[in-house]
Amino acid sequence: MYLPEEAAPLRFIRRVSNIPVPTLYGAFEVDDSFILITEHIDGVAMSNLSEDQKSIVRTEVEQYLPRKVSKDHEYVFCHNDLGQHNIIVDPQTLKIRAIIDWEYAGRGPSIVLDGEHDDSAELLQFLEAV
Repeated sequence: MYLPEEAAPLRFIRRVSNIPVPTLYGAFEVDDSFILITEHIDGVAMSNLSEDQKSIVRTEVEQYLPRKVSKDHEYVFCHNDLGQHNIIVDPQTLKIRAIIDWEYAGRGPSIVLDGEHDDSAELLQFLEAV
């Protein structure tokens, strides 16, 4: 886990989006060790749900995809490790409580997307199939 790289994306996502992420309480270094203190999220990983339950959660995941990659902006931002294991769900309501593990997230110039296709549909299939 790359804790220093996880703090900045958590701050950024909370500031600019409605994507549910754990609250970051603190991030600091002590004796060459990095400490990340976040809110504990009660729930289960999407991967632990039944196929019918996953289908319901997938519908909620779709609401966050409009904030997907857009070539209309100079920079783009990506989670880079989004999977069912990183989507924490309330097992009773099936509402997404948080999307976690942002240590691989990053941004880059949108020009790198030239020639790339929008793979949002494939991501949704992956989230349902895994």
